[in-house]
Formats: sequence, C-alpha cells, structure tokens
Amino acid sequence: METTIIISYFLVSVLGVLTHFFHKWLRKGLLVHIFSAINESVWEHMKLAFYPMSLMMLIHALLPGFYFEGYWGIAFITVMAATMLIPLLYYPIRTLVGREIPAISISLYFVCILIAFVLEYQLLNNRITAIDHDLAIVLILIMFSLFALFTYFPPRLEMFKDPIYRKYGEFKQPFDKKK
Repeated sequence: METTIIISYFLVSVLGVLTHFFHKWLRKGLLVHIFSAINESVWEHMKLAFYPMSLMMLIHALLPGFYFEGYWGIAFITVMAATMLIPLLYYPIRTLVGREIPAISISLYFVCILIAFVLEYQLLNNRITAIDHDLAIVLILIMFSLFALFTYFPPRLEMFKDPIYRKYGEFKQPFDKKK
C-alpha cells in the first residue's frame, strides 16, 4: 500500500501540473474548461487538486487492499483535505509574506497533495471511517458540480479572482493572441 500511495502522489502531482496548462493548450471545449484551471485564482488551483485526487481515489477503490466498506468516506476526506488545504494555507502564507511568491504557491500545491496522501494512508491503515459511504459519494458529486458551475459562473469573492489580472472567470490572456 505504501508504494501505491507514493506512486499515486507523483501521478496526481504530474496530472495537476498538466491540467494547469490544458486550458492554455486546448483552448476550446467544455470539458477542458471544467477540468483545468482557466485562470490563476485560488479556486481554479483547488480544481487542480480536486479532480486528480478524485480520479486517484477511484483508481484506489479498484486496487486490492484499498477498498472496504466505508472506503468512500476515507476517499472523500482525502480529496477534501488536498482541495481545502490550498486556501487554508495559501491565504495565511500570503498574508505573512505580504505578496504573491510563485515558488511558494507552487510548492504549496505539492505539500497539500502530500498531506492528503499521508492522511489517506493513516485512515486506511486504521480503518477510520468518519463519513458514511453513500454520503461521501454524494458530497464528491456535489463538489464536482460546484467546480463545474463556478468555472462558468464564479461568485464575486476573492478566492475566485485571478490575482494577476484581477478578473473573474475566463478572459482573454496573452496566450490567446494570434500568431
């Protein structure tokens, strides 16, 4: 199980980085927008944790030694830990530092993913299930829907605003210029 979780960490990390650039590389397409970051907001970076982690939890559910009654409760906690740690750590760090430092923000993504996988490992080893199986699946689907909805209709809250261009949602960026 340890080796699988270590490999999963690296796969999720790579997939999260790749999905950061999918929007730039593949400008057209509903699914590209939903699954990739469309700007540099905190919310869009949370998507980079949520979707790859959700996919990995689905893969883990299919692997021997991972799935048991109550697994989806652990999967939900793992996915939400990776996703929610991003704003919970980003804003205090940015406040302490006083400005955006890209190297810190990028490193933070990898730290949040790592913490989530350590949490998953501990929960699996101890068979701790704090959330009902069916409720966990419903909550994951609700989060999936919220990420899709807020991609196109972001609330006017700070976490949805691109810190570079100070805009919400999708907008023309320098890479959109025709060559």
